[in-house]
Amino acid sequence: MTSKDSSNEFLILKFDKCLNWSLIADACINELGNSLFKGHVNLNTAKLKDLRGKVICVFSDKGVIEIAIQRNRGPIHGILGFTNLYSGGGYADDYPGLQYYGKGGTSVTKPFKKLSQNEKKQRKLIEGAKQANPEVMGMMYWTTTGILESIEERNDTMWDTPNVTKLKGLWAHGLEEFVWERNPLSVPEGSPAVGPFRKRSMPNIVMIDFADERKCGVIRGLNDLSADELAALGGAA
Repeated sequence: MTSKDSSNEFLILKFDKCLNWSLIADACINELGNSLFKGHVNLNTAKLKDLRGKVICVFSDKGVIEIAIQRNRGPIHGILGFTNLYSGGGYADDYPGLQYYGKGGTSVTKPFKKLSQNEKKQRKLIEGAKQANPEVMGMMYWTTTGILESIEERNDTMWDTPNVTKLKGLWAHGLEEFVWERNPLSVPEGSPAVGPFRKRSMPNIVMIDFADERKCGVIRGLNDLSADELAALGGAA
């Protein structure tokens, strides 16, 4: 985060389903030093200029509470929380951390057609996410789970060309739902304003497994689309 190429970017480290939360917090603080973001703020509404060049550490609410109990004191500067509103609850303006909506995973009792299962699940989640507060970050999962074969090998098939096309279509569907349901203005389909309107209202996070340069490049490419390309992408949903 201290390099010239990354000076305008920020990184979020999300810790979940962990033990020894207090030790993890100490490691984050000691290892990251001045790169650690220490603001006690609602990340959903934080300004990019205040986050750039920083590493943001978010722990599940369970972890944040456990640390507070163990140390018998208030919040630790540099450790924020995260909460998934898919599990219930409403958006809070004063929440110190990240609030998002999304869920991954496929049924372990259905070992076949994992990609179709995930695509169907994510489309359903998109329908639910559009009802959330506009400040809630949407999280789309391009992942599958199971117990009968290699997760990594199955994951690789998700990044074949036909399946990347499905990813883009699903992303475009989420973008379209976000724009038309959450924005107070109505922009007719086909209008020249559609592209810029979508550009201002893009979904936030795509969760993947086994990250590498090629996979991240696909997602970065979606973010780098021009307004005209975004308008055209809507037709793929």
